[in-house]
Amino acid sequence: MTMKYTRMNSINRAHTSLGFGVIELMVALVISMFLLAAVSTVYLSSKQTFNTSNNVARIQENSRFALHFMNQDLRMAGFAGCTRNINSILDVTASAYDANLYDPSQVVGGWEFTGTAPGDTYALTTLDPASASAGSWTGMGASVVLHADLSSRNPVPGSDVLVVKRANTPLAVRFDATWGPSGSQFDIRDGRPIDPANTSKRLPPIDQFDLLVLSNCQQADLIQNTDSNPDSTGKIGRVAGAGVPGNFDPAASPLSQAYDDATDIYAFTSHAYFVAPGNDGNPSLFRLSFSNGQPAAGEEQELVEGVENMQVLYGEDTTGDDIANKYVAADDVADPTAVVAVRIGLLMRAISHNEDFIDESQKQFFIADNIEIQPIVDPNHLRYVASSTIQLRNLGL
Repeated sequence: MTMKYTRMNSINRAHTSLGFGVIELMVALVISMFLLAAVSTVYLSSKQTFNTSNNVARIQENSRFALHFMNQDLRMAGFAGCTRNINSILDVTASAYDANLYDPSQVVGGWEFTGTAPGDTYALTTLDPASASAGSWTGMGASVVLHADLSSRNPVPGSDVLVVKRANTPLAVRFDATWGPSGSQFDIRDGRPIDPANTSKRLPPIDQFDLLVLSNCQQADLIQNTDSNPDSTGKIGRVAGAGVPGNFDPAASPLSQAYDDATDIYAFTSHAYFVAPGNDGNPSLFRLSFSNGQPAAGEEQELVEGVENMQVLYGEDTTGDDIANKYVAADDVADPTAVVAVRIGLLMRAISHNEDFIDESQKQFFIADNIEIQPIVDPNHLRYVASSTIQLRNLGL
């Protein structure tokens, strides 16, 4: 009897140790697959939400950064010290001269890309600079095509070009005596207070062909320094026939007045803003300085990435009250000296694309008033429109 009971217990233990059957295993696999699919869905959704939020944050940050650069420059446009008027001695007959870049009475300049005026619809099908030529842009005033120094920087099609001009921070330089209206060269000295512990101060750096503004509270003159090394020779000059665009002959084109040791000397700043391919291939906002007359190759500065398109409108004062009565494209400005405000519109896009994102080629973006841009190129990018209107406050002084 005892042997039989022991045998039955062995059989029962054997049956309980058989493990999962095929049916139990398949059920477990199906449940695991559902759980894995659910976890994967949550993960992918969270990743996409994170990428979208990150792209939105970067676009907004880049747009604020881009507008900050241009707004700051535009708020100082036309600054000339304690006077409003700058008389230019630059050679306006030189082949490289363009009023958009060098005329101080026209405190802003620019070029309009064909087909992007207010009320137009522009299909942005490519960002390849080779698809546009200098003739694709029309400038403000007498300027017809885009200046050669800008067209060689590979601006992308569809975007405008903006130029801002002003006197910059005063240099710590003084004349040693009075500079007569017809003078071509004169001595300068360090204008900083003498420090007993440092009597061998050097002049602030002034390079050959730098554009300089001589200013007092009655008048200001714009010249191009032609002396090769003012910080060591202690001289600046304005002889004709040197530099780009160069000076008129001092004898034939005198300064507006004589300048003495109370004169402030400023570096003249002329900045051109445009959109071009950046170092990583994405469209970016660039700035090119013409403060030395003719910029050297590679001097353009990449400021902000992700700027796909820029539209600029100019507020023209037609009644003489320093208030813009209409906003027009660069080539529709009737009087460049009457521009008192600038409206900027930027089409920003995320640096990385997302295949799951909505096709932006089916959307329309209205920039700088009612200019419609359709971004058919690279459609799977998050995009954002940023805009700003700036009063040129120095013109109201």
